[in-house]
Amino acid sequence: MVEKRQKTFEDGQSRIEVRDALPEDENTLRELFKQGMLDAHKDSPRWLDLVRAYFTDGIAKDFSNIAENYVNAAGSAFLVAVEASAGGPDDDAQTIIGGVGLHPVEIGNSNYAETILTGDAKTVRSGQNVKNTAELRRMFVAPSHRRKGVGKLLIAKYLERAAELNYRYIHLTTGECMVGACN
Repeated sequence: MVEKRQKTFEDGQSRIEVRDALPEDENTLRELFKQGMLDAHKDSPRWLDLVRAYFTDGIAKDFSNIAENYVNAAGSAFLVAVEASAGGPDDDAQTIIGGVGLHPVEIGNSNYAETILTGDAKTVRSGQNVKNTAELRRMFVAPSHRRKGVGKLLIAKYLERAAELNYRYIHLTTGECMVGACN
């Protein structure tokens, strides 16, 4: 059973919580991630074919079974931002509006893990190793909730969870085609 840990943000109209992903979240998470990737590249036709190929490869691997590959995997987690209307008729109703995955770096990015193991002075910090380095993966926020603090809330909870799992370093990569992620 997944322990439900929450971090909450309220703006008077809605309540945003970050919790662990549940099995019933998986289809929605995949669709939101996919839509976010397509939205990010809608004005860049040259990248759309690469993005579509990425869905076939990326989602077919670790994102095909979020419970197995994140929630129940050692040293991993998948956190979900959900919105609930404040004082609404159904206070248990939640809408998924974002997510972020946490993996040990040797699972998430084996090339970077090799860099850590070889001690590349350009990219590895003193004391850093594959056991204390996590990778941030598959982060997204629904278009309707961007620029409203949801991403910051997800990152804050991610960092808390990483610390709980004894990670001291976070590795993040993004593709050159993810202009919005770099701004």
